[in-house]
Amino acid sequence: MPKLKTMPPLLGSADELMAMSHALEKEAASRYRDLAARMRLRQEQKLAGLFEFLASIEEKHAAHIAARALEAMGKPVDPARISWEMPENFDEEEGSSRVLTPYRALAIAVRNEERAFALHSYVAAQAREELMRKLAEELAKDELEHAFLLRRERRKAYREQGRPEASQIPANAEELYALGAGK
Repeated sequence: MPKLKTMPPLLGSADELMAMSHALEKEAASRYRDLAARMRLRQEQKLAGLFEFLASIEEKHAAHIAARALEAMGKPVDPARISWEMPENFDEEEGSSRVLTPYRALAIAVRNEERAFALHSYVAAQAREELMRKLAEELAKDELEHAFLLRRERRKAYREQGRPEASQIPANAEELYALGAGK
């Protein structure tokens, strides 16, 4: 399981947790839509559809978090409650690579869900109040479910893609450069 890129400071309240979680889900939906667009450019319609579906799940999850916050705390999610910089959740450089394959795209998504799980687990373990601990544990469980779905799809992509043949592996730096330049 990948570690967080940065450790978050101790959150002080369930308000902060829900605001942070809501923002993370909205950001994830946006990133999945970006990946869907990249897959459409590569004529990977099935994978583009998967990323669109994941984006819609993340948007529903954000709505669920907003509803859960209202139910548990009696007030809506307040983005102003985020008192620290949001953690970087996606590998931008890898996601924008010209050699992005369906397998690698899914591997990025799996890592991101695992990071979200790690973040919520960390928050649950450090929670000072019972409500915050309970909410963080629920959110961590949701992230594990997302990772499970993505791992299954990643295995399918690996089987379909197969391992590169020896002839596909660049023999020298010039071939590697040409491959990277899309020639």
